[in-house]
Amino acid sequence: MRRGGRILLSTIATAGYLHLTLERGLATSRWVHHENKTTSFNKCLQDVMHTELPALISKLNEDPESNALNKVKTNTTTTMIHKGLDMTVLRGKRVAIMGDSTLYYLTKWMYPLLTSLGDEAALPSYENQTLKDAASLVYERTAKLGAQHPAEKFTPPRVIKDSNDGTWVQWMGFSGPARDNDMDAKLNSMFETAKQMTPDIIIANMGFHWLHLCPQLCPFSGKIVRMSKSAIMLWLDYKARWLERIHNLALISNTSILLFKTTNFVCEEKRYGEYAGLAPLYTKSDIQTLENCMNTIQQHVKDSLNATHVHRYCELASLTERGSQYLNEQITEFVDELMLTGEVEAHDSSSLAVGILYDHSVQGCWSTTDGYHHKHDAMLLRLRLLTNTIENYNRCR
Repeated sequence: MRRGGRILLSTIATAGYLHLTLERGLATSRWVHHENKTTSFNKCLQDVMHTELPALISKLNEDPESNALNKVKTNTTTTMIHKGLDMTVLRGKRVAIMGDSTLYYLTKWMYPLLTSLGDEAALPSYENQTLKDAASLVYERTAKLGAQHPAEKFTPPRVIKDSNDGTWVQWMGFSGPARDNDMDAKLNSMFETAKQMTPDIIIANMGFHWLHLCPQLCPFSGKIVRMSKSAIMLWLDYKARWLERIHNLALISNTSILLFKTTNFVCEEKRYGEYAGLAPLYTKSDIQTLENCMNTIQQHVKDSLNATHVHRYCELASLTERGSQYLNEQITEFVDELMLTGEVEAHDSSSLAVGILYDHSVQGCWSTTDGYHHKHDAMLLRLRLLTNTIENYNRCR
């Protein structure tokens, strides 16, 4: 059944919703009109949101090396056994992974986990292994598949397909610099590719490309990023121009699960060079630093911007943990708004569930070398959280 069109969002200002933590999980974007089904479905989702995923994340963070891939039991309102890393939840699904390099690297690790060597009765299991041991096996497997070490730089297949069961996983987006006027074109291409795919599951994140550490790292100058006014406007209107656009795509595509991945944790201890000096200044809203940022933007952006907007961008859109958390708050508020204002056309398995993949919550300085990419062994922990998030939602169906 084709779902309804665009949902207009209203600002939710009640303290009870604005103070929801990032450890909350899945929400539905449409309410089921049948009262009994609504109650049952929403109660299950509430349990996942408020109880099960926070308990799971807490267990994983107690000992990431030992707990990352193993079964975890949580005792909350009920006793739950959460599987370890099990990629079968993606088998037979069309999965659109939309965003920047933080999802590009995650997809890179999916390739050896979803691809058969050809002479296997079944793909290997990584439960009951430490992160280090499991990663070593994945590295060996990747080499046998003819690709380089997944922790190194190599271009993985952007499309992972298995014609035997219909599995189709595809990363679409961009990594590295998007120069000058490329941003809108790249975003449009991403959405068109996803639309043609008609995905069952969408996993989406963008944000780092729209942050700054002016004057060394600005959205319009320098060797790393040059995106003119576009990046600033995308950040200022993050909900409508990114989150709502993704949500509308899920609606017209009859998607079952939409997960907004949280923006990565930024470990400022791992930043280096000029970035290391600027990050703490932006974190504490240093007045001179903000003035320099505003002056730089106003001098270089051809189209005039409202001074209040420029100040807000300079202060809150820094490539720091503060800037990452601000975007994650926008994601949380957006999903909460959908919970309160959404409508459902059906009360069966065709209903769309909108959720948050709390990737940020299992990251730390231990899992990054450059301060904001969380690669290497930590990828297996992040993929385990992804599969558990999907599984927890599926049990509500």
